[in-house]
Amino acid sequence: MTRVLVNPLDWGLGHATRCVPLVHELLRQGCEVFLGSTGLQRAFFSSEFPSLTQIEAPSYQIHYPAQGWQMPFWLMSQLPRLRKLQNTEHLWTEKICREYDIQWVISDNRFGCYSHRVYSTYLTHQNHIVFPSPFRRLEICGETWHRRQQRHFQEVWIPDFCGEGNLAGILSQAGLTPGFHHHIGPLTRFAPATPAERLQAPTLSLLVMLSGPEPQRTLFEHSVLRILSTWQSPCALLQGKPGQAVPTQVPAQVQIYSHLPTPELRKLILQSSFVLCRSGYSTLMDLQALGSKAILVPTPGQTEQELLGRHLQADKQCGLVWQNELSVEALKRAMSQSQGFKAPASATNLLSSAISQTLHNIQSTIG
Repeated sequence: MTRVLVNPLDWGLGHATRCVPLVHELLRQGCEVFLGSTGLQRAFFSSEFPSLTQIEAPSYQIHYPAQGWQMPFWLMSQLPRLRKLQNTEHLWTEKICREYDIQWVISDNRFGCYSHRVYSTYLTHQNHIVFPSPFRRLEICGETWHRRQQRHFQEVWIPDFCGEGNLAGILSQAGLTPGFHHHIGPLTRFAPATPAERLQAPTLSLLVMLSGPEPQRTLFEHSVLRILSTWQSPCALLQGKPGQAVPTQVPAQVQIYSHLPTPELRKLILQSSFVLCRSGYSTLMDLQALGSKAILVPTPGQTEQELLGRHLQADKQCGLVWQNELSVEALKRAMSQSQGFKAPASATNLLSSAISQTLHNIQSTIG
């Protein structure tokens, strides 16, 4: 039995949620899985995989600036701390591999989560790094830097399709090396919507799903609650805060949840006419699987989310609203533009085959 450490970045819950189908497939193929987690990830993984061992991982403790224009300067100021954290998580990974006899490390966007002793896989959908408009010419430098980080790993997995029909656009298609970068298809914890489910009449006009680091998560929540206070039809708000209490003072037409287990969240999304959410890639993969109609509100200053929002708006799959323009009128205009996600091709075999091939490589090395 191969022992695998799966360690997602704690930059919001999205990296943890997209690891759910990965962990399920590893278990199906007979692996013993250990989960690196911290903060809200621990409560989430406890609800999804109560029998699996969780190991406290180094935390990035990301706290975004309040203004989107500050993001490039904030990121530059954080580089020394992030570099130190990268070294810390590498030493942590080597230690955990020794203590738990780990044979395979899967890092979801943690640059330092690799081992010189065992097979290491890096998971990312953002092979191309997007810079703010004034620094767009420096993107080649960002891509080169990212490739340098990837050299510590034996392979890179990209949760998207290659070429036509991909979800992430240029993010997942640029700077690829054959035999090193492998597309494994979108990673979603939801089973695709059935034809019957797609035909059922919605009971909620709007579902708001909050996510991402503070303070932008709370700023988004405050903007949304102002809109929902005048919303005339039933709606719901998911705070994305596992294990925490919900506020009691909310409009009567609003159902509010701190967190929902995967089956209940899937049901709630399918019951909703529209979903209002960040354009984080993990959220997009989940909504694509269900064929939802979404209104995207990119996190201010997060260029990756801005690019994804524009990409899906141009393709008429989603509506797009900027956070500083969020209002009832803007929301309704965006609803008229959202035609819903296009149905993805089946990706089950891509993920299963990637895991099988890596397990074969590991066993061949051991043998």
